[in-house]
Order: sequence, then structure tokens, then C-alpha cells
Amino acid sequence: MVTSLLRYRSDLRAAHDRLAVLPTRTVILPAGPVEYLDDGEGPVVLLVHGIFGGHDAALRLAEPSVLAGRRRLAPSRFGYLGTVMPAQATVALQADTHAALLDAQGIDRAAVLAGSAGTTSALALAVRHPDRVAGLACSPPTRPASSTTPTPSQAGRRGACGPRIR
Repeated sequence: MVTSLLRYRSDLRAAHDRLAVLPTRTVILPAGPVEYLDDGEGPVVLLVHGIFGGHDAALRLAEPSVLAGRRRLAPSRFGYLGTVMPAQATVALQADTHAALLDAQGIDRAAVLAGSAGTTSALALAVRHPDRVAGLACSPPTRPASSTTPTPSQAGRRGACGPRIR
């Protein structure tokens, strides 16, 4: 028990250290504060993460070479890392918040890359604000049920929540 607790604390400290070095910013939008990463140069790619992590997880949606030469804009969705969970949170509000973040950054259009649970708000963004989406690539929001479907903890370890784009 003590060994598990010490390992947990060590892992938690390491996770905090990894997050602390990321160049995040926070912007106040109509739905509330949103923490995001914004780096790189070139055409903008809005990266929308799934359930395992926030803006940090969004950076793992594609191989670094795929995002080379592009500006990466990776917000944390509602309730993740430094982004609040609004009292009346909906998929539509999350999509509108993605559009508001584009507005706040002076971005007219962006390619959108979404993974797993992030696909619902990315699809809603494309439907609600089609003029803001230059292209859309999504991994499935869910996997078909089967005896080989991993549990959430297994999926987090194996990266099984959707394919990485190469």
C-alpha cells in the first residue's frame, strides 16, 4: 500500500512537471476561461482532444512530422486542465467556444483534427460554423463493443482510443 501511494505521488509529480513546461495561455471567452496551447507557424490546425488529457493530449493526435510547418492551436475542452466546466455545458456550446477561440486568436479558418470524445464538438463546429473549418479529420468517438474492446485504463496505456494520424 505504501509503495503504491509513493509510486502514485511520484507519477502525479512527474505529470505536473510535464504540464508545467508547456507554453499554455488562458483566454476568457463567453463560456468562461479556456486554457490552450498555440505554437508553430503556418496554416492553423485546431486540435481537439479526447477523454485522456487536455491540451497536452491534443498534441499527440498526430505524428510531429504531420504538424510540421503548421500552427497548432490546442484548447482544453470543458472541464479539462485550466478550462472551466460551464453550468449549462453542451456540445453546441463547446463548438461555439472553439469558434470563439479562433476569433480571439484572429483566425478565420482552421483545419480541425479531433480524436475520440473530441470528435463530437469538432463535428458540431463544422455544422454550426462551416465557414471556419477548412477541413476535418476525426477518429471514431467510440469503438464497437467486443470482447477485445479495451477498458479506459488499457486504452490509455495502449493508445487504443483512436488511430494516430501518420
